[in-house]
Amino acid sequence: MTDMEKLREEVAEHRTPQEDIEPLLVNRWSPRAMTGEPLDEEQYMPLFEAARWAPSSYNNQHWRFLYATREDEEFEQFADLLGEANREWTEDAAVLVTLVSKQTFDHNGEPARTHSFDAGAAWENLALEASRRELVAHAMQGFDYEAAAEQLDVPDEFSVECMIAIGERAPAETLPEELQEREFPKGRKPIDEILHHGGFADWIPLAGTDLSHSVIKITYPELSSAWVHHTSRCWCQVCKRVCQRWAAVMRQPLHWASASDPVRQVLQDNFWPYHWSISTASLQRYYWW
Repeated sequence: MTDMEKLREEVAEHRTPQEDIEPLLVNRWSPRAMTGEPLDEEQYMPLFEAARWAPSSYNNQHWRFLYATREDEEFEQFADLLGEANREWTEDAAVLVTLVSKQTFDHNGEPARTHSFDAGAAWENLALEASRRELVAHAMQGFDYEAAAEQLDVPDEFSVECMIAIGERAPAETLPEELQEREFPKGRKPIDEILHHGGFADWIPLAGTDLSHSVIKITYPELSSAWVHHTSRCWCQVCKRVCQRWAAVMRQPLHWASASDPVRQVLQDNFWPYHWSISTASLQRYYWW
């Protein structure tokens, strides 16, 4: 069995990795349905042990986890910090957590610009370990940050980052109807939309982007070519980059339209005089249009 064949059935139905990667990374998602049963310490403590091994700038380990189990008196205090929408389903959590991060370095007291970034790495470790153990670990921003800092006595040099619900998984049917519809692993943006070779200035992410407001697509199937032309609502350089990006992704040659090309004349008569031709079939067949 290959690693990709180790995807859980509920995950494989909604997610398809573009590369061969560790299945644990794909299997992790954020369910809401929990049984309401308490967890023993030996069940949830390994999640914090996993978080402990996250990387951080200067190994400062900026993260601090404040928690209460559903058997603790403080559980209601944590729960009261949550917004109404999150209160509805977290009432079945076994553990509620508030993650905070230290804004300064221990060794010199200087500001640590990556304290939130590093705390995020710790959360990811926790979430992956929870997924490995088939537990729910669901992070939330829907809570009162100021109240959390005040009621949990968070020192001024710490930032409140998020809250986390941990618990034993339950069937989606245990959730309110509107949440049942959202109880499935979500997909991700294509890698072309988050990755670019080179600087940001030349990057126009096309996947999933509606460019219809800024470009006109004119296709001539009989010429087996496709044209992109800018309108008065976009810069000609934008269209040029669109064509260049498309040509790079599809590994197709890109060339300027010749002055004698009859298609160019049509464009010149009707639109602006800057046009780029891509020597392949219609752009409209590709998913970003």
